[in-house]
Amino acid sequence: MVPPFSDYASVDTYPPKYQNSQMEKLGFMAWEKCSKFGLLLCSLLLSLLLAEGFLQLFPPCQTRHLPLAQNENFEYYVGHPDIGYLLKPGISGVLWGCDFRVAFHTDGYGFRNPGSWPERAEIVAVGDSLTFGFGVEDDEAWPSLLARTLPNSRVLNLGLMGACPEQYLQIYKTFGAKMRPRVLVVGMFLGNDFHEAPGFDQ
Repeated sequence: MVPPFSDYASVDTYPPKYQNSQMEKLGFMAWEKCSKFGLLLCSLLLSLLLAEGFLQLFPPCQTRHLPLAQNENFEYYVGHPDIGYLLKPGISGVLWGCDFRVAFHTDGYGFRNPGSWPERAEIVAVGDSLTFGFGVEDDEAWPSLLARTLPNSRVLNLGLMGACPEQYLQIYKTFGAKMRPRVLVVGMFLGNDFHEAPGFDQ
C-alpha cells in the first residue's frame, strides 16, 4: 500500500551513500581553506623573520646631527643657565642623513633666522628639530615657509634641536616674550617630547 503523499514527502529523497559523499566534500573544502590560511600565516611569519635578519645584518644608516652641549663636544653649542644649551650665535654647519645634506646658519642669538631680529614679531615659533628645520635648508624650515605665506607678518623661528617642552617655555620666556607676538606656535613631536621631558630637570 502506498503511503499518503504527506508521509511520503517526509522520507529522505537522497540515499545515505550520497549524503556521506556530500559531508566528505564539505569537510575537504573546510580542510583546504584551513590549509591555505595556515600556509599564508607561515609565509607571513617567515617574511618577518627574514626582514628582521636582513636589518640585523644591514642596519639602516643613521642620521647625523650636531652633538648636544651637555655631551663631550662643545664646538657648536654654548651652555645656558635656564635653557640648558643653545647653538652658538653666528655659526654655519652641515646636517646630513640618509637622503639629505643641508647647510644651516644661526643668527645673533643662536637661532635659525635670516638677518637681525626686529623689535617685534607678530608670530613666534618654538619647538625642537622639526621647528628648527632639521633636514632642510634655512629657507625651507616651516617657519620660513610661513613667513613667505604671510609677507606682512614677521615670523621668528626659536626652534632648538633636541629641545623638550620645558625648554620651549624657557626659550619663549627668554627670547620670545619680548617680541610681543600676537600668535605663539608650538611645534610638538609626540615621538619623544613627553618621555624626554623629565630629563631636563636632571
